[in-house]
Amino acid sequence: MAKAVGNNSVAEKTRSKILQSTIDLVLESGINGVSHRKIAERAGLPLGSTTYHFESLLEILRSAIGLEFERDSARRKFVVDNFESDQNLSAALIELMMPTSRADPEQLSAVYQRLGEIQFHPGLKDLLRAHQRDIEQDIASVLKIAGLVPVNASLAMAILDGYLIQWMLFEESLDWLVAQVDSAVQRFA
Repeated sequence: MAKAVGNNSVAEKTRSKILQSTIDLVLESGINGVSHRKIAERAGLPLGSTTYHFESLLEILRSAIGLEFERDSARRKFVVDNFESDQNLSAALIELMMPTSRADPEQLSAVYQRLGEIQFHPGLKDLLRAHQRDIEQDIASVLKIAGLVPVNASLAMAILDGYLIQWMLFEESLDWLVAQVDSAVQRFA
């Protein structure tokens, strides 16, 4: 029995290496830049490991992207659970829309590009749609806590997304982004 637990632990570590390597490769090279060989090389594993632990490249991609979305969901849950009505609403909304680990405009631009690729991939777009719905629900929750219940969360999300894109394109400061969202929040109220 102890041996099975040990093997399970090794298997889980191997799967974890494969998934993290896949996430890294997707961010660097896009979905089309990912292959079994590149994943195995990045993870420092034998090539056969990817097919031993996953049935297909699509399963690896779905698992890796799903894992990254789960991580983002946990981060957003923390923001929502700890938001209070007297806090800075704009900062909370920005944090819900933008992973703080990728707050650099150049990194965020790469993430947006990869999300666009996922949006048009027939085997992955359902993951992105669910992820976007989750973000929208989190935005609705924060707006409700802030007392802005009648605000359409989809509209708020679209406006925030527009400001994030401008921030990336025009290489504005984070203060600029917060000021733009503050202005939008005042219009919501």
